[in-house]
Amino acid sequence: MKAVILAAGKGSRLGNLTDDTPKSMLKLNDKHTLLSYNIMQLSEAGIDDIILVSGYQSQKIEDYSQELAKIYNISINIILNPFWDHCNVLGSFYMSLGIIKDDFIFLHADTVSSKEVVDGLTTSASDVCLAVDLKPCGEEEMKVWLKNNKVERISKLNIGYEADGEFVGIAKFSRNMIEYFEERSRAIFKLGVLDSYMEQVLDDGLIEDSLLVEYFDASAYPTIEVDFIEDLVAAQSMFSD
Repeated sequence: MKAVILAAGKGSRLGNLTDDTPKSMLKLNDKHTLLSYNIMQLSEAGIDDIILVSGYQSQKIEDYSQELAKIYNISINIILNPFWDHCNVLGSFYMSLGIIKDDFIFLHADTVSSKEVVDGLTTSASDVCLAVDLKPCGEEEMKVWLKNNKVERISKLNIGYEADGEFVGIAKFSRNMIEYFEERSRAIFKLGVLDSYMEQVLDDGLIEDSLLVEYFDASAYPTIEVDFIEDLVAAQSMFSD
C-alpha cells in the first residue's frame, strides 16, 4: 500500500508563519513537524512508498523530505504542482494519480491524527473508506451525512439538514478508484473548474448512486486539521509527545 500526501498550498490563513516556511514544515512538537509526524505514522503502519505533492516553496519540502526518507527508511517521490496557487486539492491529487498503481492512503499534510486512525484505514477492505469524526460541524468543515451505516453525502455546503460528522482529511482508496478519479477529475477540469476539492468527486458519485463510500469512526481518537493559528496551537497541545 502507498500513501499520497498533499502539501502544495501556502496556508495563507496561518498569517506570517508560512511566509518563509511551508505549512507542512511547521513545528508540531519537540520531535516533529506536521509532515514528519505523518510520515512517521505511515511508516509505522507498514507503508514504505509515499507520493508527496508539493507546490509552495517546493524545494524546501523536497530537501526536507529526503531527510525524512532516510530517517524512516521510506521512499518519498515528490510531484510538483506548479499551478498550486491556481487550483485546489483536486488539481494536486490528480497529478499523483498516474503513478500510484496500488491501494493507497490519502491525506492532507496539515491533518494530524493518532496511529489508531491510520491503522483503521489501512486494514479496511473497502474501495473507499473515510476517517470521520462524528460531531456537530461548523460552516467551513468538510461535512459527512450517513445513512444505513454508509456515507450518503460529503460536502462543505449545507444540504438542508444537519450533518453527522466531519471528514478529517485522511482516507483509504483501493487501486480500483484510480481510473474513477482520473475520469471524474478530467470532466471537472474540462468545465474550467479548478477550485474543486477531491471530495467533490466522491459527492458526485454518491448523488448519482454510482459509488459506495464507507467510513472509519475516528471520534474516539485525536484528529485535527491545521488551517488557522488556533488550530496549530491546539494540535501542538494534542500531540505534544
